[in-house]
Amino acid sequence: MLSGEGGGTGVTVRPVDPVDPGLLLGSAFLPYLAGPDRLRRQLDMAAAIAAGVPLFAVDGARSAGPAAAADAVAEHARSSVAGAPA
Repeated sequence: MLSGEGGGTGVTVRPVDPVDPGLLLGSAFLPYLAGPDRLRRQLDMAAAIAAGVPLFAVDGARSAGPAAAADAVAEHARSSVAGAPA
């Protein structure tokens, strides 16, 4: 999740817990694809993602730019993999 809420000039990556279901579902609902079976599958998938996949927010000042955001995400990924059990 990318937000423009960061203060200063840097970029930070932070965990989002608890996960707001609206973050996972917000861009997925299309009014012309609203059959009950599809909506049920979407809700089930969002619940599975929320239960098993950590969500992180990337907070940065707009002046930091996309390169700083990409660097922060890459560093977070490297440190997460380095600290993961083998």
